[in-house]
Amino acid sequence: MPRWLSRRVLASASTLAFAVAGFCAVVVAGATPAAAAESRQVVTAEIPREEQAKVIVRLPVTRLTAGQPRFFYGRYAATSRYGLMMAAQLVCTVNGRGYTSVTSTMNHRGAELDPFARVISVRWLFVPPVTGDYNCRLIGYAKTDDTEVPPDAKLVVVPGANTLFGMHDDVKAGALEWRDPDSYLPPVEVANPVAYVFDDSTWTADPGARRLDVRADVEVTAVSTGGDRPFAPLLTLTAQQLGGDGCGTATATVDPGEIVTHHYKVQLTTRATISTATGCTRAFDVKVKVQYRPWPQPGHTRHGGRVEGGRYSNLILRNA
Repeated sequence: MPRWLSRRVLASASTLAFAVAGFCAVVVAGATPAAAAESRQVVTAEIPREEQAKVIVRLPVTRLTAGQPRFFYGRYAATSRYGLMMAAQLVCTVNGRGYTSVTSTMNHRGAELDPFARVISVRWLFVPPVTGDYNCRLIGYAKTDDTEVPPDAKLVVVPGANTLFGMHDDVKAGALEWRDPDSYLPPVEVANPVAYVFDDSTWTADPGARRLDVRADVEVTAVSTGGDRPFAPLLTLTAQQLGGDGCGTATATVDPGEIVTHHYKVQLTTRATISTATGCTRAFDVKVKVQYRPWPQPGHTRHGGRVEGGRYSNLILRNA
């Protein structure tokens, strides 16, 4: 058994209730991939607080082949008069059973503090477990624990370039999505300034691949830790080819700035060229470093935060 399966989840098909561990992508020989698709047609313009999730954008029913990985992406923009947590998720249903991406969440602080539309996004590598006609859609919901927010509070979806749902048609065999366990919630603070996500795992590129395409979506949450300045993490995605110093490597760093909305999804993307030099293997060590950054001058301390686990953060690895 690979060493990462003891604490990692290989998420190729999952629902809100469970994730399938150890499911490998096997492309069916001779199968023709479904064509790429994208829609910006808004289905539901308003998302009332605390109600059932609403479909925001959907794709036409699509025939997907078992074992043939597909890359989905979605996002929506929304305004709100009141402070609400906005969430996004991608869902594909076949034969009455739904399969879901991780969830992205973000706090819209209301019109007074956020007098504009906030955008929330999610990416998903889905490996269909069965061949069939799939109903795939981008869903969203709104929630708050603030008793002063009126019952009729809602998110208002903003159509346009920042509200869409799509599917690529170019995913090759061997593509996988990783998720850490839901219980994995490492702190990032003064006492623990560095946390790693998707650590202790390796992935091997297919023999014909020339590059490794890596997409990591990491959700971080600001936490009150006794400071007087906002949480401001630095995230670095690293894909290191194993076998020696001369082997391929790639990094991507994202500075999201100060996290003032409590929940925040950070998206990182990079490509690593696969070296064929002597001693280089086709295996890669891929992980994301989340680093706490102190206030640059003395006299102030930043709050800390934490990394959200398998329900909210995912890593997508693809041959290219």
